[in-house]
Amino acid sequence: MRKRKVIDCLNVYDPRQTGFDIHIDATGTRFWNTADHDVVFFETRSYGYYSHASHFQRLLEVVAKRTCCEFIGFRISPKGEVKSVPCSLAGIDLDDAWGGGIGRESLGELMAFFDETASYEAWTFYGLGAKPHDPSILLPFEKALESFMRYKFVVCVDLDGGMWGYVMPHGDMDILISEIKTAGIVEKK
Repeated sequence: MRKRKVIDCLNVYDPRQTGFDIHIDATGTRFWNTADHDVVFFETRSYGYYSHASHFQRLLEVVAKRTCCEFIGFRISPKGEVKSVPCSLAGIDLDDAWGGGIGRESLGELMAFFDETASYEAWTFYGLGAKPHDPSILLPFEKALESFMRYKFVVCVDLDGGMWGYVMPHGDMDILISEIKTAGIVEKK
């Protein structure tokens, strides 16, 4: 019997202990600090695990449940190989990107679409309190930070480079952090 190797894939930053600076402009002179905004931030360089829906869905389920979000918005940028988004995912053409929104209970369908179509794009997911009627809220990650209060969470997986996100704490922050860390543990054969 072969032993399975357990890998802790996520770095999770507790805003009560440390912050994480994120560049929010092309010049690298403007920063957004996660501790200053009291959000739990997480990231990984082992993004290959998050290019498969089985691992990524577990993380999204945790942050959606812990933030009590009802809807999940998404943005696929650039459009690249993704030619369209199914009507069941409320697909919207955003000119330079695809977007959409679903009820939290339809996350499995969104993850199946992710598994079928994701190649090199950046996929950004947003925790929303209500159905997204205005597609302008489906912003790239750095722009979403500038109006972070409108989202319960934002998670971005760039299939060329990494996965990161933040969560607005709702309820017990220690439980939230523990569950995010648990969702980040991957068994490797």
